[in-house]
Amino acid sequence: GNKAFDQGEYLQSLAHFGHAKDGFEGHFGIDDEKTLAMAGSIAMCHHALGHFDCAIEMFKYVLTKQENLIGRDDENVLATVNNLAVAHEEKGEYSEARVLREWCLEARRKVLGNEHPLTVKALGSLAQVAQLSKNYTLAREMFEQSLKVREFLFGKSNPQTLATVLNVAICSQKMGCYEDAVSYYERGIEGLKKKFGKDHQVVLRNAKNFRTCLRNMGHEGVCRMGELEEEFPDLDVSWHRCNIVGCNFKAKEREKLNKHILNKHKLDVVTVNVNVNLKVEVEEKEEKEGEDE
Repeated sequence: GNKAFDQGEYLQSLAHFGHAKDGFEGHFGIDDEKTLAMAGSIAMCHHALGHFDCAIEMFKYVLTKQENLIGRDDENVLATVNNLAVAHEEKGEYSEARVLREWCLEARRKVLGNEHPLTVKALGSLAQVAQLSKNYTLAREMFEQSLKVREFLFGKSNPQTLATVLNVAICSQKMGCYEDAVSYYERGIEGLKKKFGKDHQVVLRNAKNFRTCLRNMGHEGVCRMGELEEEFPDLDVSWHRCNIVGCNFKAKEREKLNKHILNKHKLDVVTVNVNVNLKVEVEEKEEKEGEDE
């Protein structure tokens, strides 16, 4: 099941994990750790297939069982909390995701302290939810908190630190604080260029976000935008190529496609569950939003 999942054979994994769950449940019981692990793996498959409602239902089931058995702060519980939060984020259910992200952050602070890498990661995830909810003031505040700790833990040139710098830039841009946004964009993009080169996808994505910021500044940003386009002359072409390579279906489109696949293979979507950590690329979402403005 795990091998098939890693190879993207999610339907095959779904069948395998479902069979394994039934076996564990019959042998060890419904509350056994192995049974719940298989339930989580089933949820992962549903998530990967775009069956977010099924994934959410199963993650909630696993989470309730785990919380009663091992408590709110256990590592396995927090992994399920994270996966459930991601599923809600995929559906645009940010209020539900925020509650879960707050749970995770509270547990991390309680067990590990404020300056542990996992605590900082949890704070960044909560900031992303605020950003996706368009609460840019709160998101910027949390990203700035995260940035201070990341600089201390990892250094100013670490890719995680630079990603946080660029999230601060996006929030500043959305708040209309363009001078701050320009400063953060320049720092973040320069750092990423040194790490990955100017033609790397992540550099191009943020360069295009920066161009949108400069365009929104009006006359003040025109000169700087010219310099940016001179540095990245094929920005639109490169960006289009990156989108082709990294193309993802929207949630409803992916759900529709996979219903067709399930019908074709005559598979039944019952109580299965999915345990997938799908990274939310905030910069990409924000660029799309910026282009619509």
